[in-house]
Amino acid sequence: MFLVWALLPLESQASTQPPSLALRMSDYLAVRSISYLKPDHVISSESRQLFHSIIARSDTLRFWIFFADKGSEAESMLQSEKLKTLLLKHSLKRRAKVSRDKLLFVDLPVVSAYVDAVVNAGAEHLISTRWLNGAAFRLRPDDAGLLDDIAALPFVIEVRPCARGKRIPVDGAGKDELLVQRDTQPIPAVSAATIDYGFSLEQLEQIGSIIGHDSGYTGEGVTLAMFDTGFRTSHQAFATAFLENRIHQWDFVNSDSNTANEAADPSNQWDHGTLTWSTAGAQWDTKVYGPAYGANFLLAKTEILGVENLQEEFYWIAALEWADSLGGDVVSSSLVFNGYPFSALNGATLPASIAAGTAADLGIIVCNGAGNSGPSPESIVGPSDAFDILSVGAVDASGTIAGFSSHGPTADGRTVPSLCARGVFTYCAGSNSDTWLQTASGTSLSTPLVAGVCAQLIQARPTFPPRLIMQALKETASRAQNVDNTYGHGVINLASALKWGVRMAINGIQQVPVVTELGVTTQFADSSDLLANSWDWTFGDGDSADDQNTSHLYSAPGLYDVSLTIQTFYGEFSRSISNAIVVQADTITLHSDTAYAGHPVTISVHLNNTLTLEDCRIPLDFSSAPITFDSVTGGQRITGTSSVTVTAFDSVAMTVTATADFGDSPLTAGQGEIIKFYFTIDRETIGGTGGIVANSDTEEPILTSAGVQYSPHTEDVAVVARDVL
Repeated sequence: MFLVWALLPLESQASTQPPSLALRMSDYLAVRSISYLKPDHVISSESRQLFHSIIARSDTLRFWIFFADKGSEAESMLQSEKLKTLLLKHSLKRRAKVSRDKLLFVDLPVVSAYVDAVVNAGAEHLISTRWLNGAAFRLRPDDAGLLDDIAALPFVIEVRPCARGKRIPVDGAGKDELLVQRDTQPIPAVSAATIDYGFSLEQLEQIGSIIGHDSGYTGEGVTLAMFDTGFRTSHQAFATAFLENRIHQWDFVNSDSNTANEAADPSNQWDHGTLTWSTAGAQWDTKVYGPAYGANFLLAKTEILGVENLQEEFYWIAALEWADSLGGDVVSSSLVFNGYPFSALNGATLPASIAAGTAADLGIIVCNGAGNSGPSPESIVGPSDAFDILSVGAVDASGTIAGFSSHGPTADGRTVPSLCARGVFTYCAGSNSDTWLQTASGTSLSTPLVAGVCAQLIQARPTFPPRLIMQALKETASRAQNVDNTYGHGVINLASALKWGVRMAINGIQQVPVVTELGVTTQFADSSDLLANSWDWTFGDGDSADDQNTSHLYSAPGLYDVSLTIQTFYGEFSRSISNAIVVQADTITLHSDTAYAGHPVTISVHLNNTLTLEDCRIPLDFSSAPITFDSVTGGQRITGTSSVTVTAFDSVAMTVTATADFGDSPLTAGQGEIIKFYFTIDRETIGGTGGIVANSDTEEPILTSAGVQYSPHTEDVAVVARDVL
C-alpha cells in the first residue's frame, strides 16, 4: 500500500503550497508571533518522489515536519525579559552587532504538544529545531502510509525527507608519529615572538596568521565551534585549552558531554574531528599551531561514522542552535549533506543551508568546506550553497587550487567557493595517539584554517559585524580582483585584512610610494571602506589636517610617512604607511664626448641627489649612434667605495644598463660623477656624424632610497665624430 502512496500522480496534487522554508525563516527573524494557514497539501510532488527513492533503498524513513506556529503563548513569551536573559545571555553581545539582540520568534521552543501528536500518530521523534520550527522523525518504510495521517494534523504545514550527511573525506597520507612524551604539566606560556610553529609554519604564513599572532590576535575571547565526527580530546595539541577551561562539548549522537570515542563508536570515529580541530586551534610548541589557538572552543559531535546516516543533518542544525545559545562566533564545519539534486543548491532549499543562513543572520560566521568533488563546475555540496557564509576551497603550498577542490557556481548562479587556504598536505594532530602528528588533504583542512583566521580578525575588530569581517577577508584575498568559481576570492590573508577599512588616495592613486617633486602640492583623499565622520591626517613632516580630503606642500626633499585615522560607527581605525611620499629634486645629466672614427669616447653620468641612496640604475639606448659599447667604471664621486656593473646588455637592440651598488656606505646627498660608460666610434664613421645616446625607451633610470625606488629628471646626450683636418 505504501508504494501506491509514494507514486501518487503529480497531477492529483493541488497547486496550493505552503510558504517556502526560506521565506518562513525570513519571517521567523522577527520580534512577533508568526502563524501560517494550513495549505491544501503539505507534501510536495518532489518530496513524494524523494520519499519513494528513500523507501526503495533504506530500511528507515527519516523526515522533517514543520509546524504552523509556536502556540498561543508565543506573543507573551516574546515580551518576557526574563526569558530573553535566560535564552540569550551568552549571545546577546554578538547578536547586537547585527541588531538582533532581542528575543526573536526563532528563539522560542517548538510546541511540545505538536511533537507529541506526531509521535502518537506512529512516528519516532529524533530532534527538534526551534529555528526552523519543526522536528525530525523516523518511520519504518512499511509505515510510510502514516505520512499522510501526520500531514493531516492541523498544525503541520510541510513534510519533507531529510538529506544524507557525511564528513568531507581526507587523504591522510604522510602520517608520522613523533617520538615525544605527553606533558602532564601545563605548557609554559609563550609570546608571539618566541613561538616555534614547527611543521605548521608554512601553512600559517601563507594565510597571514602569524602576523596576527605577532599583534596579539590568537582568537582570545572569541568562541569557535567545531562540528565534526568527534575529537581525541586527550591529545597533546589541546592540553592548554583544557587546562585553561576553554572547552565546552556536546555529543549530539549519544546526548552526552563527551565528544571523544565511546564504547559503541568505531575506533576511527574521532579521526576526522581531531584533524580539523587541531588545524584551527592546536597549541603544541615546536610541533603544530592553529590560527586561533587562544580561542574558546565548542566541540559538537554531529556525525555517526560508518552508516552515512540521514540523521546527521538534524544534529548539524541542532549544533548550530546550541552554538548560538553558548555565544559561538564562528563555526568550522567540514561536513556536507547529500540527497538533493544540484538544482536544490540555491541556498533556499536544504534545511541545513537555510539554518546556516539563519546563523549568519544572528551574527555567526559559518565556514563550511566546499567539498572534494572537483574540478568539475557545479561540484559543490550543501550547505556550502548557503547565503552569507564562507564556503572554503583548498590550495597547495604554492597557492594553486587542489584538483579535488569543489567548484561553483551555486544553482542560482552565485560564485563559490568564497575563500581558500591550504588543504594539501596540511599539518595537524592525528588521533592514533596523544602525540600523533600527520598531514592530511581536503577542504576539511582548509576550512578550519579560514575559521581560525576569522576568529583572529574578530578579536582584532570586535565591533565589526560578520558582514564586515567577511568583506575584509574577501577584499584582501589573493584573487580579490579576479573572483571565479575555482578560487573564489583566493587565498585568505589576515595580514592584509588587518589593514582593511582605512584607505587613502594620494594624487588620485592608492599605490604607494607616490613620487612627487619639490614645490608641487600633493593631494590626499580618504577612500576608506568604512564610512567616517572625522579624519586625522599626518604627513610625516610635523604637519597634519582634519579634513576628509586635503592637500599638502612639502618644503624639503625626503621620504615621508603618512597616516590616516578615522572615526566610524564601529570605532576608531588607523593606517600608517612608511615612506608613502617621495619628494625628490634629483637630476641625472649625461656629459657628451667627441672623438675621431675608430677611437674611444666616454659618456660621463653626473648625479645630483637630494636623498641618501642605496643604489642607482642607469640605462642607455645608443641605437641611433655609430658607436659600440665597451665597458663601465665608477665615476670620481664613488671611486673605491662602490661597485659598478653591467646588469643588462643587448648588442642587437644596442642598449646597456649599469648599476652602481653603494653597499654598506649609502651615497649621501650631493652631486658629481658616479658612472662612466666607454664606447668606440665606428671606424667608417664620417667626420661630423653624430647620434644620440638616450635613456632607454623601455627603462628609466632608477634611484633607490630606504628601499623605495623612484626616477629622477634626466637629460639625453649626443656623441659626435670629429672631422679630420
